[in-house]
Amino acid sequence: AYEIMPSLVGSEMCIRYSIQAVQMWLKLKENIDADILELKDEMDTKIIRCDKCGSRHVIKRGKRKTKTGIRQRYECKECGRRFTHEPIKHRKATTKFIALTMDLYFKGLSTRKIGDTIYQFYGVKVDHTTIMRWINTFMAKIREHTDKLEPNVGNVWHIDEQKIKANGEWFYSWNILDENTRFLIANTITKQRSILETEMVMKKAKRNTQGANPEVIITDGMPAYHRAIRNEFGNNVTHIGNVGIRDRINNNVLERYHGTYRERDKVMRGMQNDETGKQMNENMRTYYNFIRTHSVIGKTPAEEAGINLNLGRNKWIGLIEQSL
Repeated sequence: AYEIMPSLVGSEMCIRYSIQAVQMWLKLKENIDADILELKDEMDTKIIRCDKCGSRHVIKRGKRKTKTGIRQRYECKECGRRFTHEPIKHRKATTKFIALTMDLYFKGLSTRKIGDTIYQFYGVKVDHTTIMRWINTFMAKIREHTDKLEPNVGNVWHIDEQKIKANGEWFYSWNILDENTRFLIANTITKQRSILETEMVMKKAKRNTQGANPEVIITDGMPAYHRAIRNEFGNNVTHIGNVGIRDRINNNVLERYHGTYRERDKVMRGMQNDETGKQMNENMRTYYNFIRTHSVIGKTPAEEAGINLNLGRNKWIGLIEQSL
């Protein structure tokens, strides 16, 4: 047949491939048209337990459609309870929807722009105050969980401060970062930068690392550092001060974090007050350590510091699940 009718065979193969191509295109079109929040539930592969009796004998029982996505419903064969497997309860938005707003926020969008983006793509109106409330509520829950974890940090710490504006006044944002893991050990906000305030952030760093003492601390030339380091860490710590950007030993790893922080601070155009600034600082520390993949080490600082929470592809959902 190939020798006698080569053109006919070629035409049949073309038709067959064309049909397959059309079928593939139709399937692809279905996936493209589907809302991203209605994709296959990532939690289907996990063990589902009844939220009332804790039984693992549950079966799927339909789906519940909401404005922010489709939720899989389950029925417990032990107690007969019907439920949706959502870590975040008693809210109209799904966990994935709230996690999306948090991710957009820490990647630089304002709450008003996040609300506009959600409306443009999903047709759901969410007030900017609601988005901010979600962020503060669940970041506090996540922080309660992550603050109990002990990082395995290195022996070289970097300390520096930067000025931020809150309610028209200038404050100092202090940060301590481990050079080896890039883990942001501690941060705080103070009005002054005397020895007392310098010691304050160092004490917090010792609490967060269960009393760990570095061998080397690198700072700029502020006089208060020398006295505060001796008071908190003793004389066994080598203090390298007055470093510059072009020096062989420098503070550039921490200056890079300051750039990440400025991206968020610039969008906010200053804090409402120093308490808002402290909350923002803590939220940024959690995001930087546990969510954001570091461009140099290729993983999060927490993973580099030996904290492997097995969060999965979507780290926001994984952290929310574990913290709740």
